[in-house]
Amino acid sequence: METFEGTVRDLSARGMGVVDHPSGQVFFVPGTWPGDRGRFAVFSVKKRYGFADLVELLEPSPDRVEPPCPYQGVVRGRCGGCPWMIADYSSQLRVKQHLVEHLLTRSKVLDERSRVLPIWGSPQVFGYRNRAQFKTDGQQLGFVSRDSRRLVEVEDCLVLTDQNRQRLKDLRRQLPNPAWRANQGYQWSFLEINEDIDVSKVVPNTRLPFKQGNSAQNQKMREWVLAKLQKYPREYQLVELFAGSGNFTEVLVKCGFSSIVATEVVPSAVEELTNNNWPGVTALELNIYLPSAWNKLKKVAKEARVLLLDPPREGFKEIDRFLNEFRQLKAIYYISCEVAQFAQDAGVLKRAGWDLVEVQPLDQFPHTPYVELLAEFHRVGPDPDRS
Repeated sequence: METFEGTVRDLSARGMGVVDHPSGQVFFVPGTWPGDRGRFAVFSVKKRYGFADLVELLEPSPDRVEPPCPYQGVVRGRCGGCPWMIADYSSQLRVKQHLVEHLLTRSKVLDERSRVLPIWGSPQVFGYRNRAQFKTDGQQLGFVSRDSRRLVEVEDCLVLTDQNRQRLKDLRRQLPNPAWRANQGYQWSFLEINEDIDVSKVVPNTRLPFKQGNSAQNQKMREWVLAKLQKYPREYQLVELFAGSGNFTEVLVKCGFSSIVATEVVPSAVEELTNNNWPGVTALELNIYLPSAWNKLKKVAKEARVLLLDPPREGFKEIDRFLNEFRQLKAIYYISCEVAQFAQDAGVLKRAGWDLVEVQPLDQFPHTPYVELLAEFHRVGPDPDRS
C-alpha cells in the first residue's frame, strides 16, 4: 500500500480533507482538518483524484481538539456520525461559511446584487438533536459504522438532547428483544425516536413524521420566514411545497395570508396539516413529480404570487417546470439542506430570470459537514402584476 506525506489544505464538499500528492494528484482523506500534516495511505485511485486514509498524524492542525465522544471516528468500527468533532466549533463554522461561498461562486449563481450573510451557529454544540434513528438486530443497538455493515453499539450519544439520551438508555434496557430482529432480506431493523414520543410507542421499522433536527435552529428558520414574508400583501396567495406537517405553514398563517396552499406527499403529514384547521390553508396530498399533479395544483393555486419550498437533499428536480406553470410568481423562498444541490437549482432559477438576493447559512448539525441554507429569489424584469 502506497503511503505519502502531505498537509491538508482544504475540505471537500463532503467534508473530507484535501491533500496534494507529491505527483500533483489530489487525494480526499476522511477524519482530517485543514492544517493537519500527516502520513497517508492510498486505497483508491481514479483518473483525476484518489482517496486515502490518515495512518499517522505528524503535526495536528491548530484547530484540532480531542473528541469527547468515545465512539467518534471515521474508521470501521467507529460511529462516524460526527466526523468534525475533531475540530473546535469556531473553525467548523469558518469552514462551512467558506464551503457555501465557494460552491455558490463556482456555480456562478451570485452577482453584485447577491448577499451571502455570516452563518448562524448553533446555540448548543452538544445536546441539540431532537430526533434520531438507531439500528438493531434485537441483540445490539447503535449506529452502523461508516463504509461498513458493522453495527457499533452505543450506550450514549452526546449530540442528543437530554430527553433523547434517556430514551436511548430506555431502549437499551429492552435488549435482547426478539421483536426487533430484522425482516427477511435486511441486516438491521431501525428504531426512530424524538422528544414527542415515549419509548413504549416506538415501533420497529416505522418512520416518524419529519421534523427539523435542531429545535433552537428551527426556531431561527421560522423567524427568518416570518420576517421575509411579512412584507407582502395579505391577499397574496402562497404555495408551500414539501410542507411536511406544517412547521413553516404555521408561520405563514401567523403572517395573516388569506390563501395558503400547502402540499406534501406523505398522507399522515397531510392529515395532521388538515387537522390543524388553520384559517386559509388548503392541505393537498401531492406528489409533485407525477404528471397528474400539475393540473391538480393549478386548480387551487392559480393565483400564487410567492413560493416557499423545503425539499429533501436531492432538491426540486421539477423547478423549471414549476416556473413555466406559475409565471405570475414574484418571489421564491428556498430552504435547503444540501448546498451542492441548491447551487444546481439556483442555476436553473438564474437562467430562468431570477436573482438570488440573499443566502443565510445556518448550522443545524454541529460536528458534521451539513449546512442549511435560507435563500431569497426575486424575479428579474417587469412585475407580473403589471404586465
